This record gives sequence, structure tokens and C-alpha cells, in this order.
Amino acid sequence: MTRVPASIEVELFAANGETARGRLLDVSVIGLRMTGARPWPPGTTCRVHLREPDREVAIEAQATVVRSDEESMALRIDVLPHESFERLRGLLLSLAADGAAIDDELSERLGYLTEDP
Repeated sequence: MTRVPASIEVELFAANGETARGRLLDVSVIGLRMTGARPWPPGTTCRVHLREPDREVAIEAQATVVRSDEESMALRIDVLPHESFERLRGLLLSLAADGAAIDDELSERLGYLTEDP
């Protein structure tokens, strides 16, 4: 999957009430990598809010931490509601060097993403 560099605000909300805030390093159809937050252990599930510049509405998803170290955390997107899918699509297409490749990846991923976990 194509990783698209991006620098927008990210907020994480774990089931235990812990929160984290940082900035995206990159984002793809299946996940994201962020910096600026204390790393959470792999396997931690959370809600993700991506705040696009000049937009009040966030891209929201459920995700799982797959890698973390002192510098960054990588999360896999597990659930992405339709409204957020469309917002993520717009963000990826606006930032990607190859919009056609991103559009193909999004089409393939659409059948995997669901409204419910």
C-alpha cells in the first residue's frame, strides 16, 4: 500500500481512557504512522481522529497499534465508517503523487472496511 506523507493532527483514545495526541508522518489505505505521543504497546486498540487542516469534521477510525518506539507509532486501521472513508479518500488523493494508484488501492480496500468491528 502506498504511504502518503502527511502532517496533520492525530488524536488517539484507548478503551482504558488513555489519550494521546501527535502528528501524522504518513498515512495509507490500511494504516498510519504518527509521532509526538508517548508510545503505546503493540496490540492496543483505540479510536483515531485525524483533524484535516481547515476542516471541523475529523476522519474517525478504529485501529490497533502494530509497532511503536520512542520516535513513532504505527497503527493498522481496522474499522472505517463510510463517511470517514470518503474523507480519507479525499485526503489521500489530494496528497498523493500518483492518485490513480491510491484510487485502485481504495477500491480494493472498500470491501474489507466495515461500519462495525
